[in-house]
Amino acid sequence: MTTTRSGFTKLAAVCIAILLGAVVWELGWPLTRAEHEWSRLIAAVATLGHLTGILGSYFRKEINRLSLRLLIFQIISCLMIFLLIAREQQEAGYMRFTELSRLVITAGLIAIPTLMSLTRIFEWLVGKQKKGRPLMAPAMQFVASLGVVILAGTGLLLLPNSTYPGITLSFTDALFTSTSAVCVTGLNAVDFAHTFTPLGEMFTLALIQIGGFGIMTFAYFVAMVAGQGFSLRDRVLLTDLLDEDNLGAVVSFITTIVVSTLFIELCGAVLLYFSWEGKDINLMGEPLWWHSLFHSVSAFCNAGFSTFPMNLMEPGIRLCYSGQAVIMALIVCGGLGFGIYKEINSRLANRFFSKHRRLHMQWTPYFKLVMISTGILLAGGALAIFAVSSPHAAEPLGEHLWICLFDSVTARTAGFNITDYGRYLPAASLIMCGLMMVGGSPGGTAGGMRTTTCAIAGAEILRILRGRDHVEFFRRRIDQRTVARCVITVVVSCAWIGCFTVLICALEPSMSSLDIFFENCSAFATVGVSRGITPDLSGPSKYLLIVNMLAGRVGLFAFLIALAGTPTPRHYRYPSVKIPLT
Repeated sequence: MTTTRSGFTKLAAVCIAILLGAVVWELGWPLTRAEHEWSRLIAAVATLGHLTGILGSYFRKEINRLSLRLLIFQIISCLMIFLLIAREQQEAGYMRFTELSRLVITAGLIAIPTLMSLTRIFEWLVGKQKKGRPLMAPAMQFVASLGVVILAGTGLLLLPNSTYPGITLSFTDALFTSTSAVCVTGLNAVDFAHTFTPLGEMFTLALIQIGGFGIMTFAYFVAMVAGQGFSLRDRVLLTDLLDEDNLGAVVSFITTIVVSTLFIELCGAVLLYFSWEGKDINLMGEPLWWHSLFHSVSAFCNAGFSTFPMNLMEPGIRLCYSGQAVIMALIVCGGLGFGIYKEINSRLANRFFSKHRRLHMQWTPYFKLVMISTGILLAGGALAIFAVSSPHAAEPLGEHLWICLFDSVTARTAGFNITDYGRYLPAASLIMCGLMMVGGSPGGTAGGMRTTTCAIAGAEILRILRGRDHVEFFRRRIDQRTVARCVITVVVSCAWIGCFTVLICALEPSMSSLDIFFENCSAFATVGVSRGITPDLSGPSKYLLIVNMLAGRVGLFAFLIALAGTPTPRHYRYPSVKIPLT
């Protein structure tokens, strides 16, 4: 089958670009009735041209591995775009929320071919060799893909319709918000609820969801659903990206990631809707289901963005314990890591569908380590904050303990707040910084150094003090290279935070060093909790936090490897020497 891309293939690509431009034009700018009709006409003609290009490229066999299933998927997408365009009804003033939703869904359908094209770009970058090495290593591809999404999100947030009339968003603040959303952090340089319209909120939600998945994971999932096959290079790239050793299981792992995420977010949205229904909430003119969905996605992805003016301190839901419990559950589920869900799925499949289901399946040491360390951090963090803080006047002791538990959960990279963090004394703030630095578990939506990394690094200290030869968990020995990487991650992360704190303190001499340290920990661990200084930071300080958020989302070790390039191993070693240490 030929791989020549010409004729119909180029027509499909050009038309999809025109279609996307027409929809962004209609979404992003206030249009007159005539301009709206022109936009719809251009979108309809471009959709017809794209469909023609798809059919022509299939029958002319211009694209390699174009299956019938992929063709049917693309035809259905085009028909849905036609239907959505036909049902759009522009009204006077700002478009209704339902019409806005249709346009955003249309844009999402248009983005599907782009996502599928990305998988071919990723494959080409891995296969392209330069001096015997890939042109761009998987770690660098991940960083570059995040950078592209962040820049695209910045452009979308700068559209006139993304902000309320009279508000001018600077490029720095738009870039900061986009980075915070993609890196699922939640720090805000502006008043999010009063700055961004429902369109801006929808763009932010899309950035949060893509950031939670990872653009590469999401692109490959869309390609898989559409019926686009995976090459061996694709599978090798995904094994590096997902830290999965089994080439055959990597596709099913992507399915587990996306399906489990969407299912948990949907359940969370339903529970939040019924928890908040009937409450006196400032909905900002938007339906309650939208706020419920936004907070569910934001909580599971550990982003911490809120569409309420006062976050979860909104008076109508300030004491809604059922809604707060749902938020906490979503945060914990997102922070456990998708490897945990993979193991749970395997255990359930073995229990109910395997012919040998009577055989007892043991939980892996990884599962036990994640669950135990998560429980210790949640309970220990709540008790530690409770011990060093005191309730406000007229605040019952039980309510104060609940607040400490919520803060312990949200400090594990979520970013929601039901109280003012500026009220905490330095001791409680430093405890929260410690919780933020630890973060969630590997392979999830949380940031930080990761629970397993800190547990192994701590076990290494105990090993040295006890004079043992190896780090052991649950009657299993941890490889020494893994131990060394964990220790290095902890040391380098602490040094990284220290350097950024010193730099911002030098740039912001009037601000408290504790507040700056708190903000840096929040950015690096992609938490999003704040002591309220982010909007007052200067431009250079905000750019330092942007770098901090990106490094925290990628993982500091992977971030440094991506910047340094592919490591070159040495096949020799020098003689050892003894250096006095005391």
